[in-house]
Amino acid sequence: MSHSKLPMSKRLTLSLVLGTSLLLGCGTQDTAKSPSQISETSQIVSDAISPLTSLPSEIRADQLKQLARGGSKKEKRQAKYLLATDLIEQQQGEAALEYLDGLDKKYSVLRGEVRVLQAKAHTLANETEKAQEIWEKILDKQPEEPAAAEALFALGQQDPQFLDQIIEQFPSHPRAIDTAVERLKANPADVKMRVLIVKYGHWHPDYGRYLQRLITEFEDQLQPEDWQAVAFGYWDRQVYKQAALAYEQSPQNSLTAFRAARSLQLSGGKEGAIASYKQMIADYPDAEETATALLKLGELRGFAGLPQLDQALKLATANKETHRVGQILLAKHRVLKEQQSPKAAKVQEQLLKDYGQTEAAAEFRWDAAQKLAEAKNLKAARNWALQVQKENSESELAAPATFWAGKWGERLQQPDAMKEASQSLWKNHPESYYTWRTASLAGWKVGDFSTVRSVQPRVNRPPSKLPLPNGSPALQELYQLGQSQTAYERWQWEFKDRDQRSFEAQLTDGILRVEAGDYLRGMFMILNLYYRAQEEPEQNDLYQQWRQDSRFWQALYPLAYFPEVSKWAKQRNLNSLMVLGLIRQESRFQPEIRSVAGAMGLMQVLPSTAEQTAQQIGLQNYEITDVDDNINLGTAYFDYTHQLYDQNSMLAIASYNAGPGNVAKWLRERPNTSADEFIEAIPFPETNTYVKVVLENYWNYLRLYNPAIAEQLQKQQT
Repeated sequence: MSHSKLPMSKRLTLSLVLGTSLLLGCGTQDTAKSPSQISETSQIVSDAISPLTSLPSEIRADQLKQLARGGSKKEKRQAKYLLATDLIEQQQGEAALEYLDGLDKKYSVLRGEVRVLQAKAHTLANETEKAQEIWEKILDKQPEEPAAAEALFALGQQDPQFLDQIIEQFPSHPRAIDTAVERLKANPADVKMRVLIVKYGHWHPDYGRYLQRLITEFEDQLQPEDWQAVAFGYWDRQVYKQAALAYEQSPQNSLTAFRAARSLQLSGGKEGAIASYKQMIADYPDAEETATALLKLGELRGFAGLPQLDQALKLATANKETHRVGQILLAKHRVLKEQQSPKAAKVQEQLLKDYGQTEAAAEFRWDAAQKLAEAKNLKAARNWALQVQKENSESELAAPATFWAGKWGERLQQPDAMKEASQSLWKNHPESYYTWRTASLAGWKVGDFSTVRSVQPRVNRPPSKLPLPNGSPALQELYQLGQSQTAYERWQWEFKDRDQRSFEAQLTDGILRVEAGDYLRGMFMILNLYYRAQEEPEQNDLYQQWRQDSRFWQALYPLAYFPEVSKWAKQRNLNSLMVLGLIRQESRFQPEIRSVAGAMGLMQVLPSTAEQTAQQIGLQNYEITDVDDNINLGTAYFDYTHQLYDQNSMLAIASYNAGPGNVAKWLRERPNTSADEFIEAIPFPETNTYVKVVLENYWNYLRLYNPAIAEQLQKQQT
């Protein structure tokens, strides 16, 4: 049912594949906020308004009306704004005008947005002259604000000259992209409009199609700067073969040269990547990216690449790139070890002694622990695992190392080993799958492999959101009011330097994407911060501050489509949060997504499986990508996989991913293996990760949204 995706927690693999911060770039933005400034924004929305922002309009209407009449000044402003947006969405212009009257004078931070609503309300009320007066007022009073783009777009429906102004003044605003899309319908050969979409329309659902058509039909008309926009479009979407070709035709600098080489490597072009890295290093010997290029070149060449690894080591050491030095030493050790060189021991000593707190050192220690455990030397394996726990406590490898240090300690007759491991995991790695396992083994009401399917946890939505670390006061206000689409559209205008985004801008972009329903890219942006914090040590304190806030994790674990999930999970006696965790892994909540194997929709149901399952449950008419139908079919099949294995969710999840035949084979091969060892021994890397990630997802939803478990975990952390 599944295909290979971006697992939430196996970040080391992601790091090696994507090139960490060099994938997304880095930079600065004037609108970044300090941690203290960020905390102040949490009271933008009043306590009375905050719980209403995520409710459907029909449920919150009466409470908002009460606040609009008798609340504080802030509550009146915010309640009226929300009521007006709801009414306009319901096409009730006259009713909306009642709440919008004079609001632009009282609500200064959203003055432009209020005036846009006023104009839309007048239009719905068939008061076109009044609407035009407001559009013209916006252009006069706020000509440089994004509200002006809305005004130009509205006026441009009658006079196309206004649309020309959007293109010139607000090229990154969504209304400019809308304009470009419409113009291409009339003139498909308008290269300028196509380039505009490729450069600024990354959020557009058909972006990939516009990108591909630009280079297949209009390649000879593109300028070097156009190719750079094309290259970043493909790079940002991880389509590396095309990215490499485009970067080669872009204006050349160290970053574009590195990305060209890296794209060739990631797309499987080893020889081309080697040549490209060599050229990049020769052209930019002292660039920021050169140490990484030397590392990648050295890894590609194996033993012949040792000179490049030595060059990389020298350069990274001189630049005090501690994280990079660790990576280089690990790569060098692996080459020397493979050659059985006595020099490997010296490199190992240098890595562990001088760079023992790097991620590379954690990877070395954990690899050593696993190999020793396979050789049944549990005492030595435990010692290496404890080193990971102690020296690399912020590494995500510390979670499995801590868990297995406890398990191995138990077998070595150390009665407190698992208790110590559990306490460390609860405190330092609350988000890990292994923390769920320790909670389960300790008797918490979180379910175990055989009982978790029938757990029906209570779910509470959070009372507030993580404040945005970047963006204007208007953006902050819209976001906190739950105006996800309007906030995201404004962000397209505010967001600068997309291919060199700052740390704060990246989190802001991720959060707003998730809020607007672009879960796949949004969660990726937030997740990638883990790697950037490693490569940019000056950002680590800020990152650690964010990850201590439960609202940061709630952005990574949104309650997307939860009403539909809850309905079908309850009908089939399935744990709703476990189903949500499975969907998160399967599709990242993208209803239209299709795998290379043909699996479709939120739960990645194969058409053949859908047909068979539909017959079994009596579903005659269905659309496989329809949210409700897909969850209906997916939960029915998930129920079936549970029935195959006596309600064992671990095996049911493995079967959902790899198929019943493979799971049956693994059970025959390991008949007396413990459940924890069975998971680790699953021979399919994707399924091995998949089982742990789905259960990790479940655990995170539980600890973030279930009050009892959240409280129990908090007690263990203090």
